[in-house]
Amino acid sequence: MGGFPLLIRAHRGLRITEEQRLRFVELYMAAADRAGLPDDEPFRAALRSHVEFGTEVAKQNSHAETDDQLHPLREVPLWDWE
Repeated sequence: MGGFPLLIRAHRGLRITEEQRLRFVELYMAAADRAGLPDDEPFRAALRSHVEFGTEVAKQNSHAETDDQLHPLREVPLWDWE
């Protein structure tokens, strides 16, 4: 089993803090710079939005003690930019 169920399982029990979530976003964006990804504003805004959203989902799932406490999302949404 892979995909989203594996992603949910990987985060459960980690109890991600807001500080850790923000640090992950910071490091992800720095890695995008280092990898030479486009630096135009629409692309970067979409990338940041994607990472911010994903880390919020991961943080919620990392604190879930029951399946009912998991974020309802079960597949990764698509982001676009002009």
